[in-house]
Order: sequence, then C-alpha cells, then structure tokens
Amino acid sequence: MELGPEKFQIRFQAEEDLERVLLKGPYHFKRWMLLLQKWEPVVSENFPSSIFFWIRIHDIPLHFWNDCTVTTIGDVLGNRTYKIVEEAKVRVEFNGLLPLEMAMDIQLPSEEIISVEFEYIKIEKHCFTCFSLFHEETDCRHRDLNAPHAKNQKLGITQRLALQRIEARPMITVTRTLTIELIQEISLLRYLRRTDDSRGMRMNATEYLTPVDPDAQEELIPVFYLAA
Repeated sequence: MELGPEKFQIRFQAEEDLERVLLKGPYHFKRWMLLLQKWEPVVSENFPSSIFFWIRIHDIPLHFWNDCTVTTIGDVLGNRTYKIVEEAKVRVEFNGLLPLEMAMDIQLPSEEIISVEFEYIKIEKHCFTCFSLFHEETDCRHRDLNAPHAKNQKLGITQRLALQRIEARPMITVTRTLTIELIQEISLLRYLRRTDDSRGMRMNATEYLTPVDPDAQEELIPVFYLAA
C-alpha cells in the first residue's frame, strides 16, 4: 500500500514472518539502502527512520576480545539486538536519517585509548565523505571540491568493500517490484503459509506490493512500514 512519496506499507499475516524479514535485512533498491521499520501508530515525517546493520568490529586487541568488549561497543553504537562475540559482530538498530559512525575511540582497562573500525555488512551506496545513506560523495556538501575520486583515496574498510561490491556486479533494473531479495523473502514466506483463503497466500508477492517507479531518481530512498 502506498502511503505517500517514497513510503509504502507491506502487510503480513503473521508476526513471525514480519520479524523474519526484518532479521534478513538490510535490503537495497538500485543499490541504495532501504529504511524498513515495523509499523507504529505515529504521525511524524521522521517515521520510518530505522535501519538494522550487522557490524563487524575491527582492531580489537586480541587479549580484550571478549563478550564485555563486544557488548559495550555495540551498546554505544545504537540499539544492539544480537551479537556474535567469536566474530566480533553485533546487529544494531540505527537512525538511518543520520550519518553512520565508521570508527570509535575506546579506552582499555589499561587506560590506553585505541581506535576500532566498523564494517557495515551488506551496505552499498552511501557517501564516502560524511557517511550519509542519502547521497553519494560527489553530491556531498562536505566534500572538498579538489578531492580525488574514491578509487584514488585511502578508504575505510566499509567503503572499500562497498566499492568492490558495486563494481563487481552490473546494475539490475528492477521494474514494478521492490528489491529482488526482499521480494524473494516475502514470496517464500507467503508460499510456506499458503491457505485455502482465496485472498490468502495464493497471490504472489508483486500482487501484494505497491510497485516502485523504476524511473524515480536513485537518490530518493524508498522507506517501508511493515505491519502484521
């Protein structure tokens, strides 16, 4: 259901299906991140704003790589929902309207201060200068006009991997659908929950979802409400 400019609502028949789709995120549209958030009865231009990322924490000293360190860093980053200590990974909910944090200074029990770097898993297009999800570096008002192209800069690990992913595969033209991965996930859930209801699971995903205009500007990030 379309709710306004670049805003859509997707309905589920079961709460667990909604949670499963959220857990599989983040998702992309034309390589831009989607803000995907569970429905809340609020009236605000800033809703939805949430985006979930799995983040790998780099440069933790081996002798301080433990549950306490990973948990503390995750909690400082945002609303931490999961963690995998062995991989130094946390799943964190962010305000997607704000720039992402790519590094953090932490103080060790020895009182030494070190910097750890964050790898945002599955992230694609974003600004390599201010780390916003809403524009590329070439459109950033904080960018030095004489700054070299991203390929010729010293990039952080998130930017290097994002650039590799973008260059490694050609652009997929998505017409009258949301993202391929989101469609596949919802379609699978509806197939598994097929019922005898003539209006139920017999409809495919594209019949349930309001199409996104494929000719819309790439800089406009669609946002979605999810409702069970």
